[in-house]
Amino acid sequence: MQVFTARYFNRAILGHRAIQTSVVCPEWFHPHAQLHEVTPDGWMLNLPDGEWQKAYRAKLERVGVDAIRKALEAAAAGAESIVLLCYEAVHKGEQCHRREFAKFWFEKTGETIDELAEPAPKPNPQLLLF
Repeated sequence: MQVFTARYFNRAILGHRAIQTSVVCPEWFHPHAQLHEVTPDGWMLNLPDGEWQKAYRAKLERVGVDAIRKALEAAAAGAESIVLLCYEAVHKGEQCHRREFAKFWFEKTGETIDELAEPAPKPNPQLLLF
């Protein structure tokens, strides 16, 4: 099973099993599963930069690699690839727990989790009429 990360608004997530890793998700989005093991606790969202990373890493350490791997496999439900989702646009430099998780996972397992590239926006032909 291949694991990726992305934001909800990335069209490249189509074709992958979508897994929510945010406390809430957009109303219009219906993920296949939510992975509580790697979702930050709500109180972490109010911490300043640097502090939330420490708190989040501590949670990942408490949960442990074995439990996280089991949760990933269960969320995949046999799919070839899954994508862990939240809101931040990391391609624009925004900090995000999904990339912190990817770093943690690589340090602990040697397995990489890539961010799905954002496809270029399609031009709107209606705008070309004016």
